[in-house]
Amino acid sequence: MRRETKLRQFACALVLFCLVAHCHGQGTMTVTFEGAARGTQTQFGANPYTDASGMQFGSLTPQSLYLNGGGIPGYPDNGTCYLEIPAGSMRFGYNTFPPGNIVPFTLVSFDGAEYDNFGPKTLEVVGYHPMAGTVTNYFTVSSQTFQTFYLGSSFTNVFQVDVLNASWSLDDIVISGIPEPSTGVLLALGTLLGVGYVRARRMQPGD
Repeated sequence: MRRETKLRQFACALVLFCLVAHCHGQGTMTVTFEGAARGTQTQFGANPYTDASGMQFGSLTPQSLYLNGGGIPGYPDNGTCYLEIPAGSMRFGYNTFPPGNIVPFTLVSFDGAEYDNFGPKTLEVVGYHPMAGTVTNYFTVSSQTFQTFYLGSSFTNVFQVDVLNASWSLDDIVISGIPEPSTGVLLALGTLLGVGYVRARRMQPGD
């Protein structure tokens, strides 16, 4: 009886360790759009565009998306590369073009600016929850100087975000809640090891 209790305690401790490691891997990251040559006045179509982080971006209307490397007169310039949305609506998330596995994330903030000099634009930002419908927030970009917009807790664990009917520029999306692949593997491996260890010990006679 004492041996069985010890084995259960060991298995629970192992699984708990893996869960802690898994949660620890869910950090914060920034999508920076560093996909264009900086400072060479580069601008090219990118629809859909997949960032180095794995997040995908695409237009929902005939207008395309563009990567801007900066240094082009008449366009915003914050010292880094960014994504341009000339008009219409766009979408971003993981495995969204084409639709794939749902990967929830938390949208913390993003930087936005006008696309052109034709006045403020209202951004209708819609987040999609896997089983809880949608949430909407509104922001206004009022100049070609990038400013940071913060999302509330309602954008926790969304798997897709749409920004509707606006021409604007996007940079530095801060997200959290994306587990590192290695921690997911560690969690599964730890669970299997714990179960296997208990079964093996049960088959051995004596303590």
